[in-house]
Amino acid sequence: MGLGAYAIRQYEKVLLGGILCCMMNVFLRTSFLTCLLLLSYSTTPVRAQSANSLNGALRKLESGDELLRSVYSKFLRVMNEPSLWELSKDQKSHSYRFLWLRTFDNPIAVRVIVNEDGTGTLVTKILSGQGGYDPGRLRTNRRRKLSTREVGHLLFILDERGFWSLPSEERLPEGTVQLDGAQWITEGVKGGAYHVVYRWSPETGRDRAIGLEFLVNLAKLKLLYTEVY
Repeated sequence: MGLGAYAIRQYEKVLLGGILCCMMNVFLRTSFLTCLLLLSYSTTPVRAQSANSLNGALRKLESGDELLRSVYSKFLRVMNEPSLWELSKDQKSHSYRFLWLRTFDNPIAVRVIVNEDGTGTLVTKILSGQGGYDPGRLRTNRRRKLSTREVGHLLFILDERGFWSLPSEERLPEGTVQLDGAQWITEGVKGGAYHVVYRWSPETGRDRAIGLEFLVNLAKLKLLYTEVY
């Protein structure tokens, strides 16, 4: 074998070895990532939810397939709360509800019934469980009358914050998974129209301001800074 042919054979061996090495490296990296992905799925809490699946559910809700009946039914059922979507079938119904489901804290619902004379009724319900786990039992069930001034202030806040024009869902990046946090759900019924706004732990914005209006100004709940998330 000549020197040139020998050099070519050696070059081919080195090249083949490099290709095999690269292939093995890719295989090992892929296997590692696959195992990591499977591990992450196996340890993901049940309360985690895909942003896309939630957005799809919200679209069904707006079209009449009530999301709250299926996703949040266990909380509303324990609270003995009515379906606002069903109430929207009555043209005279005028009501709003804020449902607050925090992963590690008591589920809270604050509902306002607006009367034809401008007065209203405030209903505050708190469960003993946690928003990310078992709802527990009904621990607090308070009801009080609202003056025309109080109702007027709420309607002003809702109008100022553009509640009826807020998008029901907040577009999140593809593949986003929401874990520990809080679900802020505001519903409204007026003149046969129904609207729902869902947000996940809003730190700022109109939706957060509306939620705090229900919790603090109307229900008069005393909340620590660390409890609001």
